Amino acid sequence: MSDHLSLAQALSINTGIWITFGLTLAFVILSVVLLRLFANFHTRQFRLLFRILPLAPLFLCVWMLVSTLAGGWQVRGTTLEVRTDVGVTMVDLDRASADWVLPDGSYAPASRMYGTSAGNYQTGLFRLNNGETAVVYHVGHYPELAISDGHHLVLVSSKHVYMLAHRIAHVGAALAPAPNASSIPIHWPATVAALLLSCLFVYLQIRLARAYRDRLPEKVVSHWGVGGKANGWMSRKAFLRVGIMVAVAFGVLFSGVSLLSWVGFGLCAYVQLVMWAAMKGAFKINARDADDPIHI
Repeated sequence: MSDHLSLAQALSINTGIWITFGLTLAFVILSVVLLRLFANFHTRQFRLLFRILPLAPLFLCVWMLVSTLAGGWQVRGTTLEVRTDVGVTMVDLDRASADWVLPDGSYAPASRMYGTSAGNYQTGLFRLNNGETAVVYHVGHYPELAISDGHHLVLVSSKHVYMLAHRIAHVGAALAPAPNASSIPIHWPATVAALLLSCLFVYLQIRLARAYRDRLPEKVVSHWGVGGKANGWMSRKAFLRVGIMVAVAFGVLFSGVSLLSWVGFGLCAYVQLVMWAAMKGAFKINARDADDPIHI
């Protein structure tokens, strides 16, 4: 016995997928426009930067689709497994009691603590009207069933929720009190991956600075306006350090964000790549000749 979304259901119920898909198309159009605006000899060095702009919304779109398809619940033997944005929660059905949730009842979700809430699609950790916390998997307009085995409290609402209710012996009984779940799941692997990736980009920024340091003038262009006209300058010494410092700062920032989700790691990769591409283009433009001394 199980209940999972099909691809068509996932696309119809999670509006965030379509929002990020629309943003991806908008970034693709923006990338094409920028490539045409920055068409002179110098600013062509930013072609790589403009081409990777759509990757961020595309990553978020794919991540939302995959996480939506991965969610759901299934019964294995006497164990109910509910998969949401906070991971897999297991409930012992032989020891469980359950009751139907009224829309404004004490067990109705009051606020999202971690996860996704988009219309009739809710998944993750929520605070209830009675102050307790529960893992919620809610899809569509189906009745919501609160289930507790004394260790975990889950709320399930999906197409086969009535079949699940028949599997539980004590439906309509008082729910066994369960300890409140932790509000924030920690993703150590994502954090370690973000740290390692950031170290790689710090190394690449150092390599860029060393490769171009003897070929830069004392005053370098640091900013360009629409059409590729220079409108900002800084000293060579500061310019050589800026990429390294920003890579370190982003590494610290997104390693912290990655504690909450693998999305943080994806954003870390995107931002670091954008910054590296921007710095490489700027170095090539400011170099005393047009030849690229390194190929990374």
